[in-house]
Amino acid sequence: MPKRTDAAARVYTAREASHLSGLTPFRLGQWARHGYLPSGMEEGRRMFSYRDVAEAIAVHKSLLAGFNPRNARRAVNYLRKGFGDRLGDAMETAVEKRRSATNDLSRGGWAFVELGDLEHISVDPECMSGTPTIRGTRIQAMFVGKEARSEGGLRILRGYRLSDEQINDAARWRDKALSYAPRPSDGGIAW
Repeated sequence: MPKRTDAAARVYTAREASHLSGLTPFRLGQWARHGYLPSGMEEGRRMFSYRDVAEAIAVHKSLLAGFNPRNARRAVNYLRKGFGDRLGDAMETAVEKRRSATNDLSRGGWAFVELGDLEHISVDPECMSGTPTIRGTRIQAMFVGKEARSEGGLRILRGYRLSDEQINDAARWRDKALSYAPRPSDGGIAW
Protein backbone atom coordinates (compact mmCIF):
# COMPACT_ATOMS: atom_id res chain seq x y z
CA MET A 1 0.00 0.00 0.00
CA PRO A 2 1.41 3.45 -0.88
CA LYS A 3 2.79 5.45 2.00
CA ARG A 4 0.99 8.63 3.08
CA THR A 5 3.22 11.69 3.11
CA ASP A 6 0.71 14.55 3.32
CA ALA A 7 1.62 17.77 5.06
CA ALA A 8 -1.99 18.54 5.96
CA ALA A 9 -2.82 17.09 9.35
CA ARG A 10 -6.56 16.56 8.74
CA VAL A 11 -7.64 13.01 8.08
CA TYR A 12 -11.12 11.83 7.17
CA THR A 13 -12.91 8.65 8.17
CA ALA A 14 -14.24 6.53 5.32
CA ARG A 15 -17.71 8.01 5.88
CA GLU A 16 -16.41 11.59 5.76
CA ALA A 17 -14.28 10.79 2.70
CA SER A 18 -17.31 9.24 1.01
CA HIS A 19 -19.26 12.48 1.47
CA LEU A 20 -16.49 14.26 -0.42
CA SER A 21 -15.51 11.66 -3.02
CA GLY A 22 -18.92 10.39 -4.11
CA LEU A 23 -17.90 6.81 -3.34
CA THR A 24 -19.38 4.61 -0.66
CA PRO A 25 -17.26 3.96 2.45
CA PHE A 26 -17.12 0.29 1.40
CA ARG A 27 -15.77 1.20 -2.07
CA LEU A 28 -13.14 3.53 -0.58
CA GLY A 29 -11.99 0.79 1.79
CA GLN A 30 -12.00 -1.75 -1.01
CA TRP A 31 -9.91 0.49 -3.26
CA ALA A 32 -7.47 1.17 -0.41
CA ARG A 33 -7.15 -2.55 0.41
CA HIS A 34 -6.45 -3.34 -3.25
CA GLY A 35 -3.88 -0.56 -3.59
CA TYR A 36 -5.84 1.79 -5.86
CA LEU A 37 -5.80 4.51 -3.18
CA PRO A 38 -3.42 5.35 -0.36
CA SER A 39 -4.83 5.48 3.16
CA GLY A 40 -3.78 5.00 6.73
CA MET A 41 -5.12 3.23 9.77
CA GLU A 42 -5.86 4.79 13.14
CA GLU A 43 -7.27 2.70 15.97
CA GLY A 44 -8.35 0.02 13.50
CA ARG A 45 -10.20 2.49 11.24
CA ARG A 46 -9.19 3.36 7.71
CA MET A 47 -8.39 7.07 7.41
CA PHE A 48 -7.88 9.23 4.32
CA SER A 49 -5.91 12.47 4.01
CA TYR A 50 -7.04 15.47 1.97
CA ARG A 51 -4.79 14.34 -0.90
CA ASP A 52 -6.09 10.77 -0.61
CA VAL A 53 -9.64 12.08 -1.13
CA ALA A 54 -8.52 14.17 -4.11
CA GLU A 55 -6.95 11.04 -5.56
CA ALA A 56 -10.19 9.11 -4.99
CA ILE A 57 -12.01 11.77 -7.02
CA ALA A 58 -9.43 11.41 -9.81
CA VAL A 59 -9.81 7.60 -9.90
CA HIS A 60 -13.62 7.97 -9.78
CA LYS A 61 -13.49 10.34 -12.78
CA SER A 62 -11.18 7.99 -14.63
CA LEU A 63 -13.58 5.09 -14.28
CA LEU A 64 -16.49 7.26 -15.40
CA ALA A 65 -14.40 8.40 -18.39
CA GLY A 66 -14.12 4.81 -19.58
CA PHE A 67 -11.12 3.25 -17.86
CA ASN A 68 -11.76 -0.49 -17.74
CA PRO A 69 -12.15 -1.51 -14.07
CA ARG A 70 -10.40 -4.85 -14.73
CA ASN A 71 -7.31 -2.98 -15.84
CA ALA A 72 -7.52 -0.25 -13.21
CA ARG A 73 -4.90 -1.78 -10.91
CA ARG A 74 -2.46 -2.24 -13.78
CA ALA A 75 -3.06 1.36 -14.94
CA VAL A 76 -2.66 2.73 -11.41
CA ASN A 77 0.58 0.78 -10.88
CA TYR A 78 1.95 1.93 -14.25
CA LEU A 79 1.14 5.57 -13.48
CA ARG A 80 2.65 5.30 -9.99
CA LYS A 81 5.91 4.04 -11.52
CA GLY A 82 6.05 7.08 -13.76
CA PHE A 83 4.55 9.69 -11.45
CA GLY A 84 5.19 8.42 -7.93
CA ASP A 85 2.66 7.25 -5.40
CA ARG A 86 0.57 10.42 -5.82
CA LEU A 87 -1.14 9.97 -9.13
CA GLY A 88 -4.07 12.36 -8.87
CA ASP A 89 -2.55 14.75 -11.38
CA ALA A 90 -1.43 11.89 -13.65
CA MET A 91 -4.95 10.44 -13.68
CA GLU A 92 -6.37 13.87 -14.46
CA THR A 93 -3.95 14.26 -17.36
CA ALA A 94 -4.82 10.79 -18.64
CA VAL A 95 -8.55 11.53 -18.86
CA GLU A 96 -8.02 15.20 -19.85
CA LYS A 97 -10.40 16.75 -17.36
CA ARG A 98 -10.65 20.53 -17.26
CA ARG A 99 -10.61 20.74 -13.46
CA SER A 100 -8.13 19.01 -11.21
CA ALA A 101 -9.33 16.63 -8.51
CA THR A 102 -7.88 18.94 -5.88
CA ASN A 103 -9.96 21.83 -7.21
CA ASP A 104 -13.06 19.64 -7.20
CA LEU A 105 -12.37 18.68 -3.60
CA SER A 106 -11.79 22.30 -2.55
CA ARG A 107 -15.17 23.22 -4.08
CA GLY A 108 -17.12 20.54 -2.19
CA GLY A 109 -15.88 17.19 -3.48
CA TRP A 110 -17.87 14.83 -5.66
CA ALA A 111 -21.08 16.74 -4.94
CA PHE A 112 -19.48 19.69 -6.77
CA VAL A 113 -18.61 17.43 -9.72
CA GLU A 114 -22.20 16.16 -9.94
CA LEU A 115 -24.02 19.42 -9.18
CA GLY A 116 -21.51 21.64 -11.00
CA ASP A 117 -22.81 24.97 -9.78
CA LEU A 118 -21.92 25.05 -6.09
CA GLU A 119 -20.34 28.46 -5.49
CA HIS A 120 -20.45 28.74 -1.71
CA ILE A 121 -18.90 25.49 -0.40
CA SER A 122 -15.23 25.21 0.51
CA VAL A 123 -13.01 22.36 1.74
CA ASP A 124 -9.65 23.63 2.95
CA PRO A 125 -7.36 21.63 5.23
CA GLU A 126 -6.18 24.94 6.72
CA CYS A 127 -9.71 26.00 7.73
CA MET A 128 -11.71 24.01 10.29
CA SER A 129 -9.32 21.07 9.76
CA GLY A 130 -10.74 20.39 6.31
CA THR A 131 -14.40 20.24 7.35
CA PRO A 132 -16.61 21.53 4.50
CA THR A 133 -17.67 25.10 5.24
CA ILE A 134 -19.53 28.00 3.68
CA ARG A 135 -16.87 29.72 1.54
CA GLY A 136 -15.19 32.57 3.40
CA THR A 137 -16.60 31.55 6.79
CA ARG A 138 -15.99 28.96 9.48
CA ILE A 139 -19.62 27.80 9.40
CA GLN A 140 -19.95 24.07 8.66
CA ALA A 141 -21.82 23.30 5.45
CA MET A 142 -23.35 20.12 6.92
CA PHE A 143 -24.86 22.17 9.79
CA VAL A 144 -26.27 24.80 7.43
CA GLY A 145 -27.70 22.14 5.12
CA LYS A 146 -29.32 20.32 8.01
CA GLU A 147 -30.86 23.48 9.45
CA ALA A 148 -32.08 24.57 6.01
CA ARG A 149 -34.10 21.37 5.76
CA SER A 150 -35.49 21.51 9.30
CA GLU A 151 -38.58 23.27 10.53
CA GLY A 152 -37.56 26.64 11.92
CA GLY A 153 -34.00 26.17 10.70
CA LEU A 154 -34.05 29.13 8.32
CA ARG A 155 -34.85 31.41 11.25
CA ILE A 156 -31.75 30.11 13.04
CA LEU A 157 -29.60 30.52 9.93
CA ARG A 158 -30.63 34.17 9.50
CA GLY A 159 -28.68 34.84 12.69
CA TYR A 160 -25.52 33.76 10.86
CA ARG A 161 -26.10 36.41 8.15
CA LEU A 162 -26.00 33.88 5.34
CA SER A 163 -27.45 34.64 1.92
CA ASP A 164 -30.19 32.52 0.37
CA GLU A 165 -27.63 31.30 -2.19
CA GLN A 166 -25.24 30.15 0.55
CA ILE A 167 -28.02 28.34 2.38
CA ASN A 168 -29.31 26.72 -0.84
CA ASP A 169 -25.81 25.56 -1.84
CA ALA A 170 -25.26 24.05 1.62
CA ALA A 171 -28.61 22.24 1.54
CA ARG A 172 -27.96 20.86 -1.96
CA TRP A 173 -24.38 19.87 -1.03
CA ARG A 174 -25.54 18.11 2.15
CA ASP A 175 -28.31 16.21 0.34
CA LYS A 176 -25.85 15.01 -2.31
CA ALA A 177 -23.07 14.22 0.21
CA LEU A 178 -25.39 12.17 2.41
CA SER A 179 -26.61 10.23 -0.63
CA TYR A 180 -23.11 8.70 -0.88
CA ALA A 181 -23.00 7.54 2.75
CA PRO A 182 -26.24 8.09 4.64
CA ARG A 183 -25.88 8.24 8.37
CA PRO A 184 -27.89 5.93 10.63
CA SER A 185 -29.32 8.99 12.32
CA ASP A 186 -29.17 12.60 11.36
CA GLY A 187 -28.56 13.79 14.90
CA GLY A 188 -25.34 14.58 16.66
CA ILE A 189 -22.43 16.57 15.39
CA ALA A 190 -22.49 18.05 11.91
CA TRP A 191 -19.68 15.88 10.59
